[in-house]
Amino acid sequence: SFAIAFVYVRICRLYPGKSIVEIAGVLLGSWGGRLVALAYAWYSLHLGALVLRIFVDFISTVALPRTPLLVISACMMGIVLWAVYAGIEVIARCAIVIGLLVVVEGAASWLFMSKDFRFVNLFPILDRGWLPVFEGMTELVGFPFGETVLFAMILPHVSKLGQANRTVMRALLLGGAVLLLGNVRNTLVLGNLATQMVFPTYTAYQYISIGDFLERVEPLAIVTWVMGGFVKICVCLYVSARAIAAMLPSGRYRPLVAPLAILLIELSYIVYKTGTETVEFSLYVWPWYSMPV
Repeated sequence: SFAIAFVYVRICRLYPGKSIVEIAGVLLGSWGGRLVALAYAWYSLHLGALVLRIFVDFISTVALPRTPLLVISACMMGIVLWAVYAGIEVIARCAIVIGLLVVVEGAASWLFMSKDFRFVNLFPILDRGWLPVFEGMTELVGFPFGETVLFAMILPHVSKLGQANRTVMRALLLGGAVLLLGNVRNTLVLGNLATQMVFPTYTAYQYISIGDFLERVEPLAIVTWVMGGFVKICVCLYVSARAIAAMLPSGRYRPLVAPLAILLIELSYIVYKTGTETVEFSLYVWPWYSMPV
């Protein structure tokens, strides 16, 4: 993941002010640049559809089982549409605030769940050798860290491009730490059940109970999921619109945002028929499918 990030940051630094699609047009010519733009547009749109469908299935399962899936999708995409149309600055400010809230909530969850930790759940370590560890590392390259290639469309808007490499590496470290600590926390609380559940974090939050006045705080997990999904879908929609706009004479992305948002909703239902199919695709197919793209 660090190697992938280093490569696209280095390329963007060699051509300041240009996105990866524009750089491809300079290096590969007009048609080569359009092919790269088309690949970026499809990849970001497909990723956005995957994230949206997982989000909708989660909300429908744990909070709104009687609400039509289309209503949940439309509500989320309405907010995403506003943010993307407002511009990358608005998305970035939302991401900063949401990132701080996620970190604070994660730290608080460790504190409140500590009474239910069973450190025996972490053992045995490496009972099947290093092969499963390397397999997991390979999958993480495609999902989720490989998805940071979308930032190559955003780097031209960075005010201090010289510090982009350091910033991206720190973001990868922070994201990896959040995922690692979240998985360790779930394992300490749930044990082997954490690997068999679709939404183990939501179940782990149900263990939080302080006295007789602080219980049923699992809606916090829903809020975190909604906020994280919002930022990720915003980035996917923005990159897709920017990539397609780069192939057009006008170069304007805002007129494309609404049609792409509708297409993203439709794609989330066409590609994934059920929640089980979505989970299986994201776990076993997406990492290998996304790396070549």
